[in-house]
Amino acid sequence: YKSSITNAQHIEMGARLYAYTKNQVYKDYVDRIYTWMKSSSLIDPTTYAVSDGLDSRSCTLNPNYFSYHSGVLISGLAHMFKATGDTTYLQEAHKHFARIVSYFTINNVLYDPSRGSAPLMPNGFLWPVYRSIGVLYSITTDDSVKASIRTVMAASAAFNFQPCNSIWYCIRDLDPSKFVCFFGFVY
Repeated sequence: YKSSITNAQHIEMGARLYAYTKNQVYKDYVDRIYTWMKSSSLIDPTTYAVSDGLDSRSCTLNPNYFSYHSGVLISGLAHMFKATGDTTYLQEAHKHFARIVSYFTINNVLYDPSRGSAPLMPNGFLWPVYRSIGVLYSITTDDSVKASIRTVMAASAAFNFQPCNSIWYCIRDLDPSKFVCFFGFVY
């Protein structure tokens, strides 16, 4: 099984290492892995949907799509743009962000469709997305992308902080009847 998240994490780590060291080997790894992800259809070249993975025995894509795959890729690509000045990386990061907005938001609130049809309190799948769009915001030169990031972050913050009490205890509702079970994990 060729997992998208492990490849995306390699891209992000390689981008950071290249930024720190300027060692061409890291840049070459980033470029090779990203090119392979696109050529293998892990990343759909039209929609920028990122499949969960590829079964290497049957050459079939896993039909599941999770937000964090795109999130980690956005961060890696943004770091590569910052380290190289090559706008191709930034353009690719923008395309992944557009996918996040079109597929992983409802009323500009980030959510992961794998957890149901409506936004729920934040979960582990979304944290890499929040982090990565913060990275993209700090690096992008495109004012419309920055405006879109502000819109998503403001709407998501307003939604996520609704249940906070007077001492800002929020995010987790400890009522077991409201827990969501997903792939054997309780949220």
